[in-house]
Amino acid sequence: MGASYGRIMSFHSENFPGHYFRHRNGEVWLDRFDGADLFRQDASFRIVPGLAAPHCVSFESVNYPGYYLRHQNSLLFLHRADGSDLFRKDATFHLRSGMGGGTQIESFNYPGWFVRHSNYRLSIAQRDHTPLFKADSTWWGAEGLSSGAPPAHGGAPPPHHGAPSYGGASPYGGAPPPSPYGAPSPYGAPSPYGAPSPYGAPSPYGGAPPPPPYAPHYGALPAGPAYPPVGMPAYPVAPVVASPYGAPTVVIDPYGHHHHHHHHHHRR
Repeated sequence: MGASYGRIMSFHSENFPGHYFRHRNGEVWLDRFDGADLFRQDASFRIVPGLAAPHCVSFESVNYPGYYLRHQNSLLFLHRADGSDLFRKDATFHLRSGMGGGTQIESFNYPGWFVRHSNYRLSIAQRDHTPLFKADSTWWGAEGLSSGAPPAHGGAPPPHHGAPSYGGASPYGGAPPPSPYGAPSPYGAPSPYGAPSPYGAPSPYGGAPPPPPYAPHYGALPAGPAYPPVGMPAYPVAPVVASPYGAPTVVIDPYGHHHHHHHHHHRR
């Protein structure tokens, strides 16, 4: 489904059918649609011309107008636009073609970094060309849930036609795995993390905090907070507004030279 400016859309996961990204306490998570009106609002975004580049897109919250999806230290948040150049860039994305006609969402100011889910938390991560990355970073846009539209099923059709629809038992044969790694992986290993990690650590969830997205070596994927227990109520909390900027960042260019940048306009 194409994204046109002004359209209100929701985005569900390629490899977690029935799961949408939504904001929750100012953070962006992949949650299973629960039918609640709050979920419909939290998972609906107005597609607007990119704040940093009008040929790109930004995602404005339906229930928090003036708040946009943006990345910060590689994680995705819903923050209020603060008028800064950094915010405009962090909140601007290119829509690219993903798996099977789905959509990949590429960062405007970090080319080659795409929105993906990992442990249910959304972040931007550098494309690594593995099947898991492609699946985790492919999204299907549909009419915004806030309109009362029925939820979409996701990338794969339900295994049994005529199965109960959402609201009863899942058409996918039961509850989703408690974590992305709790069930056998579709990629042939007992878990996508059973093999040596491509990131140089024994596991991408080895416990180290994520380096900033511009670090010379992406040592570990961010694990994020533990996913809350199934059934925990989502409750509306005003998204985080202030967020610290201004730390010096080291950018590695394709030729390996170091450039030091300081966000002077954020120095306190």
